[in-house]
Amino acid sequence: MIYVLSFSTLSALLFAVDSRPSRDIIKRFVISLAVLVPCCVAGFRALNIGTDTSVYAYPMYKCAIASDSFFSYYESVFMSGWHQRSISSIEIGFSLLVFVVAKCARAFQVLLFLVQFLTIAPIFSALYSMRQKYPLWIGATVYYFLFFGSSLNIMRQWVAIAFMLLSVVFFFSNKKSLSVIALIAGISFHYSLVLISICLLAVWYLLRGARTSRQSEKRLALIAVLGILIISNLNSLSGVLSRLGFGSYSSGYLNGSLGLSVNQIVLRLPALCVYLYCFHKTRKEEWNTLEGFFLAMLILDLFASQMGTISGQSLRISFYFGSFQILGLPYFIYNKKKKRTILTALLIGYLCIYWYIYYVIYGYSSIYPYEVVRLY
Repeated sequence: MIYVLSFSTLSALLFAVDSRPSRDIIKRFVISLAVLVPCCVAGFRALNIGTDTSVYAYPMYKCAIASDSFFSYYESVFMSGWHQRSISSIEIGFSLLVFVVAKCARAFQVLLFLVQFLTIAPIFSALYSMRQKYPLWIGATVYYFLFFGSSLNIMRQWVAIAFMLLSVVFFFSNKKSLSVIALIAGISFHYSLVLISICLLAVWYLLRGARTSRQSEKRLALIAVLGILIISNLNSLSGVLSRLGFGSYSSGYLNGSLGLSVNQIVLRLPALCVYLYCFHKTRKEEWNTLEGFFLAMLILDLFASQMGTISGQSLRISFYFGSFQILGLPYFIYNKKKKRTILTALLIGYLCIYWYIYYVIYGYSSIYPYEVVRLY
């Protein structure tokens, strides 16, 4: 109940300040609420809300509390599930954040709050940078209902994803230096972003070379074919990544038998239909690389989601591509002025249904029902 109530209230407030002229101080206050309230929801959750909260975040925090220095902390080990794991095997950005919070605040709830802040703040910054194309409220609503729940679980990766989105928006705006800084910040929280960023650059430059809609369709088809080939040869990909020094990721995400997940396809079909409908309506107009990029990301998300048949861990790769719905869904909907109201209403319905099916019925990310931490 707390999720839906907070999401709906914050989305309505953002819609109100976006829809009519508002004083800057009011707009800043509402945006601050839209960022800080979800951070409080994340910060005061119990340890069993989000599996990774107890798998690595809390054990790392306890190690930091017990350590005398950062070096002794960095060399220590903790129990991650049923096996031991060293702090040094965790990305330096997250490890350093845990240590600083443990020594300065000495409160695990502060750590959870800050991790969520480092997720939401870059996403809102990216959405604010896109405000000339669509209002902030609709992108925020997509994040709340589709991805906030998973960010309570895969915390390190979602911080990396958030900075990735901000980096891409800077890249779109030709702010290359800021884009690199945001990308480095994201990589410091999850090294797998190195590989994903190479993929994103390849897709962007492949689509950027298209001059007509016909060329763009051929290149999107090529991206889809390459995606199918990669997803069908994960064992070979795992071997290549191991040789490149990404053995921990290849063993954690790529080892296993791939199957077909109809549920993951069905969950993405409404978004795919919106993309394809809007893309089809503009195909005779001047080619827009941004539209093609967002569509390519959703196609790759569709393929990557099939990795969920290997393990729940493997499914996490799809969030790198699926997260672009935060930017892409509002972009496509607000490009269609004549049917914007209908598409927006359908989007809100889709988001509510998705949240209920994904987080309540299927129980992904272990965030429902919400429980408040017991403070002693």
